[in-house]
Amino acid sequence: MRIALISLPKPYLTTPESQPPLGVLYLAGILTQSYDVKVFNFASKLTWEALADLQAENMIEKFDIIGISITSLEITQANRFAHAVKEFSKAPIVVGGPGVLNTTIKFMDKVVIDHCVIGECESNIIQIMDDIDGEEWDSSITPHIHRGIPPLRLSSLPFPRRDLAPNGKAIFANGENFHEGASTVIVSSRGCPCRCSFCSSPGVSNKIRFRESHEFVNEIEHVVKTLGIRQFRFSDDMFLADVGRAEDICNIIVERKLDISWRISTRVRPFNRKIADMLVRAGCKEVSFGIESFDDNVLQMLQKGTTAKDNESAICAAKESGLLTRALMMIKTPGQTKHTVDLNIEALMRCRPTLVACTVFVPLPGSAIYDHPEKFSVNITDLTIDKMNFYFFGSSGENAVWDGLEIGFRDKGEVMKETIRFREWLKSNNLANRG
Repeated sequence: MRIALISLPKPYLTTPESQPPLGVLYLAGILTQSYDVKVFNFASKLTWEALADLQAENMIEKFDIIGISITSLEITQANRFAHAVKEFSKAPIVVGGPGVLNTTIKFMDKVVIDHCVIGECESNIIQIMDDIDGEEWDSSITPHIHRGIPPLRLSSLPFPRRDLAPNGKAIFANGENFHEGASTVIVSSRGCPCRCSFCSSPGVSNKIRFRESHEFVNEIEHVVKTLGIRQFRFSDDMFLADVGRAEDICNIIVERKLDISWRISTRVRPFNRKIADMLVRAGCKEVSFGIESFDDNVLQMLQKGTTAKDNESAICAAKESGLLTRALMMIKTPGQTKHTVDLNIEALMRCRPTLVACTVFVPLPGSAIYDHPEKFSVNITDLTIDKMNFYFFGSSGENAVWDGLEIGFRDKGEVMKETIRFREWLKSNNLANRG
């Protein structure tokens, strides 16, 4: 059986080629043990370019199953992509990835999406593929839903097949490189212990699971030896969810004298100078903090469990250790007042991170705010997924700001002006992350 695994074009990003599609490559690591698998990473292409690649030499007609990986904001794009593929292929189309939830299946086009897989499926992906290929499916019932079985031990999974897709680049702030050559993405855990109201992660995984520390470092060493890559993004939702385990990983990296550079994402608690120094000793160069806002009213509404003071303290501790700092923020959020932008600006002027990756708040399907907007004093006025882009900047410059949310009793025009003012301030102070 021949299987195509597709990562969709991402024209809403300015540097979509920076990270390989790790989830797809994990599946490829399993499927290639039994089938002929090809990975198509179209992140840096436009849709028509991706389709032209598939049509070249009738390539897509050679496959028996076509799998498309999506996030929750790529569902309608996947529908259009599937329509185009169906014009020159009779293979069943399977959609999976973090965007496939019980709450998002209704957005899928039943005419062209034949199957969807909910949840992590490495444990039973072989069975799912065999079922799809070998069964006679009732075409009146689409999409057919398959439930993934999460792996009991992450360390039991084969390493992702990074050789099947181009490696990434420019993973550090402002495009800085610490080693020659490419970079890649790697993960030491899955899930997140937090329950932020804006995040759909609780709907994907309700607990955090860790790989064994030595096995995770084994993968790093494998990548260095086989691909010559020494720059990594640790893409855990929260690398410091267990500080003791993070310390074990750092100690193993130091003991093995691995000359690597890496970045992490984490919450501002429990970050401090001691933790920062520990990370630096093992080669960490950058920390992305889930700041969201420096307005305590917003943080409370987003259920962050942190304060504006926590945010500033974490950034300052990281900077004192020599780390690059990336403040992950949101604007146009539930709980925003006329003072929010000024509070953000004042705090950023005090702690001055390396850059700010600010997005426009979008109620992701599966998040608490999406499911119960009234509890957060918001009204979602437009559920058109194509319009729900949260990135300020894309491949063609500045993106249009999504305007499908009413915040409390505030005037929409006033909130939009605040949003634009904050974006302009970030740009004029060279803090805006355009990547």
